[in-house]
Amino acid sequence: MARTLFLGSAPGSAGKVIKGLDLTHILLGVAKPEQTIGHYKDALKHLLDKLNYINHENNRFWFDITPNLRREMETRKQRFNEQDDVLPLLKDRLK
Repeated sequence: MARTLFLGSAPGSAGKVIKGLDLTHILLGVAKPEQTIGHYKDALKHLLDKLNYINHENNRFWFDITPNLRREMETRKQRFNEQDDVLPLLKDRLK
């Protein structure tokens, strides 16, 4: 799955403005005869949840040099503890 996305993320011709591959082309790149397509769709969802540099928009997927916003937000959120960092700050601001 990642290899297909990587190859689909390579720069194309100069006039090409659409990034990445759509889901159909990804499935054509990875599926083998008599295999369940749903497994590959689940794998793609798992990659979207775990990888920082995979992006998607309008049912198109690609690797990019900038991290996707959702994953970056989750990574930053894990650095803070609600009890130690957030609540004291809120109490201080409310005073």
